[in-house]
Amino acid sequence: MKRVLCFCLAALILPVSAFDPIGPPPKSRTVEETKAFVAAVKIPLIDFDEQTTLSDAVAFIELTFPGAYGVGVLIPPGWENRNVPMKARDISILEAVQKIAALLDADVKIGPNLLFLVPRKEQNEARHGG
Repeated sequence: MKRVLCFCLAALILPVSAFDPIGPPPKSRTVEETKAFVAAVKIPLIDFDEQTTLSDAVAFIELTFPGAYGVGVLIPPGWENRNVPMKARDISILEAVQKIAALLDADVKIGPNLLFLVPRKEQNEARHGG
């Protein structure tokens, strides 16, 4: 009886006190904190060839956030397979995303924990009501 009771108690307690291998949840940042973070973190080398897609580039850039997961780059639907050839050394994450945006005729908007690529055409239409 004691063994059954101990087993039941262990089954109830262990999941609650288990080690979380992923770590704590991502820190929620303000727009200002996000901007400071992506401007400070440097990528030593970017060498995207002619076949590098926007999805590949974003995946690479998101992997450079050292131990600070939770900051993402959002791209417009349908842009995933656009090519973004680029070479750069010792560049911040923000500068890299801005260079990619320039290749795609887009702007970078910064939100809490996010960088958004916004097509310039959409921005102009929104400004002029069209």
